Amino acid sequence: CDVAGEVPTDFWEWVRPQLDDIKPVFMLAESEKPDLLNSAFDMNYGWEFHHLMNSIAKGEKNATDVYAYLKNEKETYPQDSYMLYFLTNHDENSWNGTIKERMGESADAFAVLTYTLGGMPLTYSGQESANEKRLEFFEKDVIDWKDYSKHDFISELIEMKHQNPAIWNGAYGGAFSRIMTSESNQILAFTKVKDDNDMLIIINLSNDEVSASVMSGKLAGYEPVMTEGFVIINDGSINMKPWAYAVLRK
Repeated sequence: CDVAGEVPTDFWEWVRPQLDDIKPVFMLAESEKPDLLNSAFDMNYGWEFHHLMNSIAKGEKNATDVYAYLKNEKETYPQDSYMLYFLTNHDENSWNGTIKERMGESADAFAVLTYTLGGMPLTYSGQESANEKRLEFFEKDVIDWKDYSKHDFISELIEMKHQNPAIWNGAYGGAFSRIMTSESNQILAFTKVKDDNDMLIIINLSNDEVSASVMSGKLAGYEPVMTEGFVIINDGSINMKPWAYAVLRK
């Protein structure tokens, strides 16, 4: 529902059960008003997180700001609600720039983050082909699909998410648990565990090559699922290229 926050919440709460009586629906609000998620909507737009990723890509903020954001999100929104995480959408692409313009080389690292945090990731038209064009907003504009250069990468992310309950959406997935490293401003590290599915995600959210120590013994027993630019030096140390990522499973 477009601009859902500009419509009174009591209207949405009145209309939602009537829609469900006809056919159960999943409701997405283009808004960040927490009260919309109490009973009217299932999910809203993660605008704040999107702007945070853009700021990190520019070097204005860092990994510690992600932990602060997630703490606030957990305290603000109902547990069974969803956040829509995205690198781009119709507004961002047209008015604020393409993924390449805003994120540059960091885009894949942030894509991995949106697929593993536990929200619902969005793929916008043209993202499969690394679209580098600001699409016309009010007029028909044709996407140059080229060779679908990001097709395999996005498909791998989707398959990984389906196969690992720990990173499923909302309350269906595992809880976020921070893992301490010696370079906390640059390295984002966390686990998500659901039943016997134990996932460790480590991402270098900086444009620097970083070597870091990880909480003692935490790397032991994990096998790579999806990695780029990531090297385990020993059970307690890692090296990561700029914007490198690693999704590991025990």
